[in-house]
Amino acid sequence: MRTLKLRVSGLYGVREHVFPTGQLPLLQLVGSWLAEAGFPVEALVEVEVVESGRLVVTRVDEEGVEIEGLSPLVWIPAERLAAIEESVRESAESGEAAHA
Repeated sequence: MRTLKLRVSGLYGVREHVFPTGQLPLLQLVGSWLAEAGFPVEALVEVEVVESGRLVVTRVDEEGVEIEGLSPLVWIPAERLAAIEESVRESAESGEAAHA
């Protein structure tokens, strides 16, 4: 798991009657690490405020449903996931053959 420390910056020029300080908090996530973590360009995400000071970003499909098997805490490279799925499939097939 990779941990990054980012600074919340401000979006300036906001009228004070909209936001008292005249700037809105802004958090930008940029970098190739996003794609490596399962967030490619054009991915739809859901940002959940879990508690004050804690956000969870989860990739969802176009209908806004969390992608099955995708966890915001664990990321497995596609090649490794395919190998795991194949191994599970083979184990299930050999188990079915033994019980037949």
